[in-house]
Amino acid sequence: MRGERAMIKQIGLILSCLITIIFYSIHSVEGSNREYKLEEMIEIAEKNQISITSWQGYLKADLGTANSDKEVNKIVRNTKAKFPFIHEWITHEPENHHVTVEAKIDKQVTSQLYKIQIYITESNEGFQMFLTLQFKDKSLDGEELHQLLDNMNLKMDKEYYTINGYLEGKPDLEKITTNLMDGFGADYIEGVKEEGFQSISGFTSKWEESIPAKNNKKVNLQMGLRYSPDQERTNVTIGTPIIITEY
Repeated sequence: MRGERAMIKQIGLILSCLITIIFYSIHSVEGSNREYKLEEMIEIAEKNQISITSWQGYLKADLGTANSDKEVNKIVRNTKAKFPFIHEWITHEPENHHVTVEAKIDKQVTSQLYKIQIYITESNEGFQMFLTLQFKDKSLDGEELHQLLDNMNLKMDKEYYTINGYLEGKPDLEKITTNLMDGFGADYIEGVKEEGFQSISGFTSKWEESIPAKNNKKVNLQMGLRYSPDQERTNVTIGTPIIITEY
């Protein structure tokens, strides 16, 4: 009897350890999908001798649907509470059944976070609500971005990242784009190639998020390379799933 109890206790201990390992493994994977896109893009670019000058991030979270003004106010309050360092919010005048609540950001508190907006759109189903965050920086350290997202404990439904940089002179653009695509493990989907300019869209299986492309294919990587005679360099822009700035 004592031996059975000891065995049951041992099995329970093993199961407890397994559950703990599985729990942290799942959260580690979930975090890595978000946390390392930006860093991976910078790393691959630098391996190809691209000097990074800046990066941008645009993130969007679905806040759900509200059926009354009271529910709208509750969701807005709860969302604001996730940003305790924001002391002032501005509600813009309604426009086309659309209200925007925007944070007034103190740049001395956060240097990377550029814009926080809560959107409220009235429809037949009620009030559709979502949150957007915009980041931009010249520093290559995305630690502030990741720390903020972790502390918010909020699932981001869409994440767009873009990095900007350059190559000295006028290199072989075909070779550069091929090396970059290989670095991301991406397949070529579509693109435009001209003298001194290339725009490529591809797909890599390492990132889940994507947008539809032609012929029922998907895209989650874009890059643009353009030679600038005035600067005597080739400007490079890389984005996932698409580029969110002009190039």
